[in-house]
Amino acid sequence: MGIDKYNAECRAIVMRYSGEWQKTVKRIGRWIEFDTGYKTMDLNFMETVWWVFKQLQDKGLVCARLCKTSSATPGGCGCGCG
Repeated sequence: MGIDKYNAECRAIVMRYSGEWQKTVKRIGRWIEFDTGYKTMDLNFMETVWWVFKQLQDKGLVCARLCKTSSATPGGCGCGCG
């Protein structure tokens, strides 16, 4: 798939329902800064998560079957452990 396409697909997944999420959050009365807020798709966040994941994988704490079947990201988790 390639990193650029992978990142674009992940970004599209995050943004797909952002409008509905904003409506839901407002309806339940929760305040979130949507215009300038932090998103889990920010590069620094993603790099940190993958670094932590790799540390866990290196220690044998990641189940390869779970990783291979992850529906949170396109094509599984992408770590190569499965």
